[in-house]
Amino acid sequence: MSLTELDSPSLFIPKSNITITANLAETAARIAINNFEWRYLTLVLFNSTILNVVGDFWQLYDKSFIITKGLRRPRYHPEVTRQYILFGKDIADITKMLDWIRGYQFDNTGKYVVICQSAEKCNETEAVASFWYHKITNVVFLKQFDGIVSGYTYFYSADNCAMSAPVKIEDLETCLNLGDDDDACDLFPAKFYDLFGCPLIASTFQQRPYMYLLENGGVKGSDGDLLVIIAKAMNATLEVMKPYYGDGWGTLNEDGQWQGSLGDIYYDLANISMTSAAITSQRYTDFQLSFSYNFAKIGWITSPTKLEGSSLKLVHPFKPDTHAAVCVTYLIVIVTAFLIKSDIFHELNKTIGISPRNSMIFYTWVIFMGLPMSRLPKKPFLLYMVFLWIWYSFFIRTVYQASLMNSLKSKKFASNYETVEELMNANYKIGGGLALQDYFNDYPAVYDNFIGLTTKEVNDTKIRVSRGENFGLSVNLDAADFFIQTYGGAFHVLDQKIVVSPTVIFFKKFSPLARSVNRVLWRLVEAGIPDKLYRIYVQVNKKRPKRVNNQEPITMNHYTGCYALLFCGWILSFLTFLFEILFSKNKHR
Repeated sequence: MSLTELDSPSLFIPKSNITITANLAETAARIAINNFEWRYLTLVLFNSTILNVVGDFWQLYDKSFIITKGLRRPRYHPEVTRQYILFGKDIADITKMLDWIRGYQFDNTGKYVVICQSAEKCNETEAVASFWYHKITNVVFLKQFDGIVSGYTYFYSADNCAMSAPVKIEDLETCLNLGDDDDACDLFPAKFYDLFGCPLIASTFQQRPYMYLLENGGVKGSDGDLLVIIAKAMNATLEVMKPYYGDGWGTLNEDGQWQGSLGDIYYDLANISMTSAAITSQRYTDFQLSFSYNFAKIGWITSPTKLEGSSLKLVHPFKPDTHAAVCVTYLIVIVTAFLIKSDIFHELNKTIGISPRNSMIFYTWVIFMGLPMSRLPKKPFLLYMVFLWIWYSFFIRTVYQASLMNSLKSKKFASNYETVEELMNANYKIGGGLALQDYFNDYPAVYDNFIGLTTKEVNDTKIRVSRGENFGLSVNLDAADFFIQTYGGAFHVLDQKIVVSPTVIFFKKFSPLARSVNRVLWRLVEAGIPDKLYRIYVQVNKKRPKRVNNQEPITMNHYTGCYALLFCGWILSFLTFLFEILFSKNKHR
């Protein structure tokens, strides 16, 4: 089946006697049949002056393909194919086709079979130079000389860390007869697995605990060590560079140009970018991603709210449910005291004969405060009830006093904000890394108020937030935790998270190195190396004691609540005393 973009449907030309051009078409078809995959469409580009070669190919190739002259914008998405057949008259013609392929962002890492018809203008050295310029490495170049079809390819050269001289494919006819089941006849072998000591340029920046940039040009950290292992596995010389333009992870500027670490690979200043950056829609579209090796937890941090007043420290030894239980206990005592004075209980008491004291609340409070009672009831039932109350009061009072000292010494904060909506309602500014704003495209309230910050501004804002600035900052939570462990201060991490994003190595779109790095990275992930490095550099730091001391010496200010309670008790007692005097006089009258 085929799809066509031809201006005229009359493409098919009946096959005549076997000619040199027919041999080229037949060889290309056999290579494609043996090495291409059914799941992808094959894109066939041709020069309209050599329709007879394309017609011969069409008769032999029975897989789905799209055929075009490459003169206009394709009506299909470039990702429908990763395998290509190019029929060119000469090297200049082929170069124009490669320019068209690159201009519309077709996959230059796919499989290419390039046919050059001219006997005089099909120099394989010029062809290889053009392939290298367009970053096309999985290619078979076919030409004819003296009636014989020859195939060429090239490899990565250890001599100049660039393309090698054209390598002729020996016994091409025999190899095609064997098919693709024989490893010795793999016409598209994997390349760049061995870089022969040539440079592997990685763009990154200081981001502890993931990446430490050393003075000698080396790196360490959970990402740094992993990068060193990958370079050694590929037999490469690792070269690390900081972002050439801008800083940090990288984002699009107002002119639509990439800057930061991602800008280095976009403009071919570096081979890879390794920064533990979260994946956004823009990054996913413009770059090629490696195999995922870890996860980045992105969330909101802000400064802890203000300290609670010292007078409230008295209520902290108990949780709210314990406070409720104690209050219910005393309500029962008070209700019981009122029942004792009621007429119903008076009539019942004549039958039971308990005769409890009317000052039940007063004696209950005396026992709770730990003071001795002057008299105890003689009735066994009442005596056991008093003993149980003494034990209960002793237990509550002891636990409270034991916890009160730590409560008075500790810093207690008011309730913190837990969602970004609460921050905005409290007139907090919100912001973070420039690229993180993409996560709120469907949330206008956050997107419109989001303040994009550079890497340096993010670090400066962390310091200000840790000192109490009212700002909601979106950051990598591991990096924020490491900041606290190293420099002290305090953050409040909101319960509302932004995203848990896979961390990857970034490449330029259709980078020839991606396949090689992915193979090494996949093996390291299967062996658990990234997890081990994460535990060494990230989780170990979390277990270190924090430098922030939540305790402080007790001063008179800590007893504010105690004095307030004491004075309130005195005032209440004095008012009760006055009420009793007035009530007693009125009763006598």
